[in-house]
Amino acid sequence: QPRATGIDLMICIVERNSGPVTECLIEMRRQLMQHPISSGELEPFVLRDACYRAIGELMAKNPGCIDSEQWFREELKQILVSPSCDAFPRSIMKARAVWLMGVFANDLPLNVWTEVLEYLTASLASSDVIVSLMATTSLTAIVSGVLESRAQLDRSHRDSGTASMLSQFEQVEEYDRKEQEGVDESFEESEMAEEAVPEPERLQKQ
Repeated sequence: QPRATGIDLMICIVERNSGPVTECLIEMRRQLMQHPISSGELEPFVLRDACYRAIGELMAKNPGCIDSEQWFREELKQILVSPSCDAFPRSIMKARAVWLMGVFANDLPLNVWTEVLEYLTASLASSDVIVSLMATTSLTAIVSGVLESRAQLDRSHRDSGTASMLSQFEQVEEYDRKEQEGVDESFEESEMAEEAVPEPERLQKQ
């Protein structure tokens, strides 16, 4: 499986030495974007697909390495909406753009995120099976990310609520302790006052 081995090697390189890899991939992307490719050529699509797959893996490890919103506005959006990208070989790039949405869509602003969901939903009905499968994968990843964020928020709220309850319990315990100390002190003072009264007077009070 040369393709799977190559991807594993690329991921390993990204994890171990992401700085130079990031610079190389960003520069390669910049150069690729400067040269429009015609539908009659297959190699440029494959090369761009490989570069963008590597960038996607890099973004999964280091989300801030590329301005995802800017990339979406500059190139990926046009790929997603262009009818010409529904046919092979341009569909190679559409499948990759759809996949990239699953990588970083949850990091986009809400208005862009909503826009991405519309494109992905439309891509589910693509005549290209790979594009449709990528859309399913990306939507699943986005929903999973949303659910995980919601779970973390719920846990945070629960932790905050538990801490608040514990704090209140501690305050009540402290209040009870001080109140009991006050009762004990009053009792001791009363006992001391009783002892200070001469015996005949105590008998008269009784």
